[in-house]
Amino acid sequence: MKVFNAFVLIGFGIVQIFKPKTIRYLKKGWKCKDTEPREIYII
Repeated sequence: MKVFNAFVLIGFGIVQIFKPKTIRYLKKGWKCKDTEPREIYII
């Protein structure tokens, strides 16, 4: 189970390196439509 968790975390890390907008969408982007990252933090 620990090995599986490690691979999942490594997978998320690789996705974050190559597709940071995807990770941002998964974290907070789904709450706000058509906004840039800096606009989310202003609201």
